[in-house]
Amino acid sequence: MELGFLTSCFDGSLLDKVHLANQLNYSQLEVSLTPSSIQRLSFFDTQLLNSELFENEVRISSLAYYQNILTEQKRLRQMHIDNLYALIDFAFENGIPQISTFIGRDASKSIAENFTLLDSLVRPIVDHAEQLKIKIAIENCSMPSWDKNGFPATISYSPELWDEMFSRIPNQNFGLNFDPSHLIWQKIDYTKALTDYYDRIFNIHVKEVFVETDNLSRYGIFGKQIEREHPYDFGWYRPAPLGLGSIDWRTIFETLKEKNYSKDLTLEFKSENKSEAEQTLIHSKKYIEECFNRKDVLT
Repeated sequence: MELGFLTSCFDGSLLDKVHLANQLNYSQLEVSLTPSSIQRLSFFDTQLLNSELFENEVRISSLAYYQNILTEQKRLRQMHIDNLYALIDFAFENGIPQISTFIGRDASKSIAENFTLLDSLVRPIVDHAEQLKIKIAIENCSMPSWDKNGFPATISYSPELWDEMFSRIPNQNFGLNFDPSHLIWQKIDYTKALTDYYDRIFNIHVKEVFVETDNLSRYGIFGKQIEREHPYDFGWYRPAPLGLGSIDWRTIFETLKEKNYSKDLTLEFKSENKSEAEQTLIHSKKYIEECFNRKDVLT
């Protein structure tokens, strides 16, 4: 099992984050990419990056492309699909085992119609990745910030939808980038989900949230509807330092120990600057090591 972090957690160059990972004894990175950065991939100095990764004993565990693949904007949808194919090929050429992404949703269509789109648009992507032995991991966020009213904007945010997703795309290279923080606020039993879908979990996002129960009683699980100040202002849950929020990480880690989990743990958080990010990374690694009762559990 290796511990890493999502590179979009804080600003700075990718090489700076490789060096910081080495400095703090993190061994893998989930590298975030945007449509504009993908356009520059052909000009990227992969030889320099791979050299720095080798010298710093850090690997890229996944390329992350968190966009609405099924968006109703057809030109944008096609761009996202083309970008995923390009990322799969880039991953294959550079020894990167996984692509992490969202499925998203066409907001003009029903859930059933969106699953028809999944068949026609996403399955060929997964098939192409399978041929190259690349895994596709779907992050289970509902992305309410994409919807003007804060409602779910993906079709991959609950066990019911996962079952439908995997029945349509049964490929073994197709799984989850499992994030309990997106389940707790839906009142989904995340420890049961962890056990039930364990074989489909390719990576676990470690992201803490604090649930403010009094505010939940006022706003409901869909959050503020009238007083919202920005897309992420739901009013009753907020980010928190790992171990100081509402998620029972000790039980999650105990379950992983019992199952001899050997895949990746990837921290996800948001920091204003490198110094703050460094403190978050130090605190989080210490907490995880304490939960596992050993300092060498994270190789």
